Amino acid sequence: MIFSVRDSYFPIVGVVISTQIPVMIVYGTKDVSLGLQSVGHLRNMPNSEIFPMEGAKHANYEERPDEWNQLLYNFILALQRDSD
Repeated sequence: MIFSVRDSYFPIVGVVISTQIPVMIVYGTKDVSLGLQSVGHLRNMPNSEIFPMEGAKHANYEERPDEWNQLLYNFILALQRDSD
């Protein structure tokens, strides 16, 4: 399940917090629009992991797709290892 985090989506956080869905939180350290604010809202989610992308902005997945995809790949591999 992938959610775009914007102020209007924060009610979704309440639903996800009550579940044990693994959550990958990625933000760019140079994201001046939502980065740290979003991390502040999302960091209390159970079963979540936070991945800052140094020097990246808000659309870090577009700015540095290879790095973002590697983070996602490693996150999924870790989930798979944990379930074995």
